[in-house]
Amino acid sequence: MFDSNVNTGKQSAEHAYKPGYLLPVFSGSDLLAGSLQQNLISKLQSILKIDESDYKRFYEPLILNFATMVQVVPSTFTAPLGSLRNEGLVRAINAVYLLRKDHKHDVDRVQLYGVFSAALLFELHKMLTLYRFVICDREGVYTADWDPLLGPITDMPGAKYYKIRPINNDGFQVNE
Repeated sequence: MFDSNVNTGKQSAEHAYKPGYLLPVFSGSDLLAGSLQQNLISKLQSILKIDESDYKRFYEPLILNFATMVQVVPSTFTAPLGSLRNEGLVRAINAVYLLRKDHKHDVDRVQLYGVFSAALLFELHKMLTLYRFVICDREGVYTADWDPLLGPITDMPGAKYYKIRPINNDGFQVNE
């Protein structure tokens, strides 16, 4: 399947990223195919209580694009692989659950989607503020940098593997 120097991210619940891990680029569909992710999506659909067509039109593409963007990136440099994605899904599901629970009457569809998307994307900034992404070949040799502002890594021609590097955030301090 993969060389021994490539971490597939499939063990994301147990394994933290280690410097030098070579991670494969996954499609959003592959990243959401795990049993944990499928259970979370099923839970979301039951809490949302919306038409299947609305779910497929609004929520499904957002979740797919989110997974494609964050890949198996950890929420912190020592957190498990995939935690940025999984924590975002859990946070968004909890936000929708609390909105439904606190508002016994029908919740406006736009408000529901707004709360869900804000909670899902809440920590997306970490892709820019905590990490630098290095595109590599199968042997781990640098080929290019990936800037998440330009779109998902899957849109980069030839991007099959990457490594994560921490960004040194010693610069600007609010209380200076």
